[in-house]
Amino acid sequence: MFSLIRMTSSNGESLATGDLVHQSGSSVKDEVGAECGVHGSWSWDGSTFILKTDQYGYLPYYYHHDPVSGELVVSDSPQEVASSLGHCRFDSRAIGFFARSGFMLGDSTLYEGVRRASANSTLQWSAGVLHVTSGEVGPATDQPRSVEEALDGWIERFRVAMKRRVPTDDSIVMPLSAGRDSRMMLLELNRLDSIPRELVTIGSRANDDVRIARLIADRMNIPFRLISPTRLGWVDIEKHRHELCGFEAIEHSWLIPLWQDLSRNGSGWFDGLGCGAVIRNSVNDEFALDLLRSKRDSDWARLFFTRTAAPSEDWIDRITQCSPVPIASHGEVVDFMQEELDHHRDRPNPITSFTFHNWGRRSIALNPFGICRRTTSIGVPFMDRDLVEWSLSIPAEWCFDHDIQTRACHRLYPGFADVPFTLGGKSNRNPRHRMTRLLSYLQRKRFFRTEAACFRQLHDQVVDNSRANPASFRAVTLMAHLTLVDKTVASA
Repeated sequence: MFSLIRMTSSNGESLATGDLVHQSGSSVKDEVGAECGVHGSWSWDGSTFILKTDQYGYLPYYYHHDPVSGELVVSDSPQEVASSLGHCRFDSRAIGFFARSGFMLGDSTLYEGVRRASANSTLQWSAGVLHVTSGEVGPATDQPRSVEEALDGWIERFRVAMKRRVPTDDSIVMPLSAGRDSRMMLLELNRLDSIPRELVTIGSRANDDVRIARLIADRMNIPFRLISPTRLGWVDIEKHRHELCGFEAIEHSWLIPLWQDLSRNGSGWFDGLGCGAVIRNSVNDEFALDLLRSKRDSDWARLFFTRTAAPSEDWIDRITQCSPVPIASHGEVVDFMQEELDHHRDRPNPITSFTFHNWGRRSIALNPFGICRRTTSIGVPFMDRDLVEWSLSIPAEWCFDHDIQTRACHRLYPGFADVPFTLGGKSNRNPRHRMTRLLSYLQRKRFFRTEAACFRQLHDQVVDNSRANPASFRAVTLMAHLTLVDKTVASA
């Protein structure tokens, strides 16, 4: 499932064991042959090891280097690196940030001594010595001078990004939701005469994604297939997702059946990765921007954490008291965030820059590049270098009142401007899944009475509280995560 290579050096001889060559992602070249896709690789030539990461570090590569022995271990899973060491300690500050946000920060991992390879970097190892070099992340680009110029430039670069990724055959299967990303990619493929052979959506027949996707499929006369939600129990799907994602994300478990279906299908598909973290950023508003630019980092962090997929600070405090894994305090986490925040603070849109390089890179990217790591034909046009840099150059203030992507979608595809992105109203639950929900509840209850007994009382409190506040259920997911990740260290 995962790839790993270990290099050692002794008595003037260097040895490597494991996967000597590895590639991931998909290489896309621009008009002058420069890389603008998401592609990474490592290789061993008998004496020298070289790892090259992608432009924005969205591909998961992890490593541990012992400067005394010279040993280097590299893998596409942090758990594989940690397990290979035979011993490791948790990084309480990294876990403290994760517990409050639902994703990892910068190049940190859950473990001391295990690092995520940086964006646009090269790791070169020879005779026990490791050299790490990092290039600039993204080329310099001029800022747009008006909202209209920003919109025009975004549209132009989106179309170029799609043209660079036109499939060479008609085997593409297109996941389609009610949102903007998948709709724009589908309609642009249609304009480029590259129509997917099938559209797929996950969910019950009653929800917006299914109803709107089916409407679009019927209008375009493309076969449509509905993928049912998982029949696995809650604990089983959490364990599976955590294993594939290296315990670095707590979102999107419900999408696992979609990724599994697409991976089994054997053909490529398109993914909207990158767009939501840049253009339509729900975390970015005037108040949050003022807090960040005025360096009121503690207040900004508290506000930011309320907008993520993690539990509230009140639940964090209660979980910390029972957790088998060390969780740093809010103050320690803010200190931990300082360097990363300073890196983005003076950007045209600092919050969007922060979320793209952290939330997008360390969590959302694990869907196509973690869960589907063996698939190399996933088109991610919103990650195109030129489109990303233009998007990040748009001033934050313009995004408060102007929805660049929605305007672009309606301008490019007026024939579909009447199709909404939401239908409103309450979706009805499918009665056929009531038994699955019941089994998941019973399995979860058993899990917190046995494997996660330290959280048993808290779990019962969450169940009672979630009737009034469904968001409190996030605490259950975090408690399961902490329990499962603790077992990885215990077994190392």
